[in-house]
Amino acid sequence: MNQDRRQAVRARSVVARLAAAALAGNALAAAPLRAEGPGQSGDAPAAGQPGGAQGVADLWKARCSSCHGLDGKGHTRTGAKWKIDDFTRPKWQRAMQDDEIRRTIETGVRQKRTGKVKMPAFGKKLTPEEINSLVAWVRSLEHR
Repeated sequence: MNQDRRQAVRARSVVARLAAAALAGNALAAAPLRAEGPGQSGDAPAAGQPGGAQGVADLWKARCSSCHGLDGKGHTRTGAKWKIDDFTRPKWQRAMQDDEIRRTIETGVRQKRTGKVKMPAFGKKLTPEEINSLVAWVRSLEHR
């Protein structure tokens, strides 16, 4: 990535954080945002999205944190049982594309050997906007 591109990405990130913080008026909206990379949307959920930053935090807490943890590290009883990935690791973030994260949220995960549900499908339980906001939330976990 050249120097001009890095500066442009940083500037967008700062502006987005400030705007989200001003609109939402909470600490979650001011959390660091991830710069874009190939195949990654990068921005943490902003206040302008459905539910805003607080809404996606509540959604994560209600639907995801019991297994993935509030911090996305997977340090929970279920996380240990299923060997859930640590979403905060840069290596994991680089390896996963947004479409893969979105598809996993929509279709869930089954154990290959037995077919047992490891993660339920949320494609019919959440709106596309909620799923997109969770993808962005997962991306933001690297910097939390």
